[in-house]
Amino acid sequence: MNFKILNRSLLILLQIHNLTKKMSWDRKINYYA
Repeated sequence: MNFKILNRSLLILLQIHNLTKKMSWDRKINYYA
């Protein structure tokens, strides 16, 4: 198993997760504003 590839894919997944979390927060803030 290549750990560099694994780490890179985990970083990408983490970035996607943070992006979607931020978008959902923006949506909540806009909804309540």
